[in-house]
Amino acid sequence: MIGIAILDDDSRVREALNAHLTRFARREGLELQIRSFESGREFLETDYSAFDMLISDIQMPAMNGIDVARSVREKDKEMTIIFVTNYVQYALEGYEVAAFRFLLKPLTYEAVARVAGEAVRQIHRRKEVFVSIRGKGETLRIAARDIVYAETCSGHVVLHTRQGEAECHSSMRDVETALEKHDFFRCHSAFLVNMREIQTVQQQDIRLLSGALIPLSKHRKKALKERLTVFWGDQFL
Repeated sequence: MIGIAILDDDSRVREALNAHLTRFARREGLELQIRSFESGREFLETDYSAFDMLISDIQMPAMNGIDVARSVREKDKEMTIIFVTNYVQYALEGYEVAAFRFLLKPLTYEAVARVAGEAVRQIHRRKEVFVSIRGKGETLRIAARDIVYAETCSGHVVLHTRQGEAECHSSMRDVETALEKHDFFRCHSAFLVNMREIQTVQQQDIRLLSGALIPLSKHRKKALKERLTVFWGDQFL
């Protein structure tokens, strides 16, 4: 879940941003919680620590977007701040408050989706999820996104990661439970795959971005395609 605050005194801009972000989230299979504000004071009076991202107009009456961002930065150094403006001359002031990007009006879906995608990747890196795995006489702490796939081998589970192989002494079911909410799918009784690593779904196999092939159970193929439809935001024909 990513929390996004939209701040703009123009209701039309707020509605457009909400529509673009909702469309983007549907395409990317993301869960966003979006809330709109029409003044900087209203936004600052909320518990804004719940938001990961602020998309704010710069030119607003009473309190402009730069002033709002300065107040935010006094308490929150990490929030991703994106400014919406008609004028590029605000860029220098934006950098003073560590603005992530600028969106120029009039807003288009393509521009919002591109910047939102970059921001979401930054937020995911900031929220990097680690899992603790029982290894051979040690506990391994591995970033979930670094696990490409897992397989059962000779009574234990081998994690194939970007850094190499790691032996895990938990059951495949325990590994699946730990990783399923981080976009992993049990594609075979002996294999669990990171959906970010899937390139193509074949008749009996999955080809990964690395070129590796892992088996796909015919009984799980339909469910995998349904999950990928949401994850990729595409339609299967």
